[in-house]
Amino acid sequence: AISSMTGFLSYITIWSSHFVLSYTLTAADRCPRGWLQYQGNCYGFFHNKLSWHEAEIECQSYGRGTHLASILARAETLMVSKHISIDKKETGVDVWIGLHDTHQVSI
Repeated sequence: AISSMTGFLSYITIWSSHFVLSYTLTAADRCPRGWLQYQGNCYGFFHNKLSWHEAEIECQSYGRGTHLASILARAETLMVSKHISIDKKETGVDVWIGLHDTHQVSI
């Protein structure tokens, strides 16, 4: 999920039982404990089995304009994938990252 203090909204979804959310930091902000900080954004990784719509609502419940993450750059993709891979080693659960499928209503 991506939260932005400037109103930026986009999305990425992680299919399976996990999803990623993020938000943009202001100068005085810090990421919550256990979240990945990368280039002014915070990325949270969650183990909730939700549909895309439910995951987006869950992201928004964190406030601060938080939404499902949109990963737009190669370096950002590599950083987030590394973070997810570390979690996969601990949980053994497969994770898929992809764009929202408007025809899929549940996972």
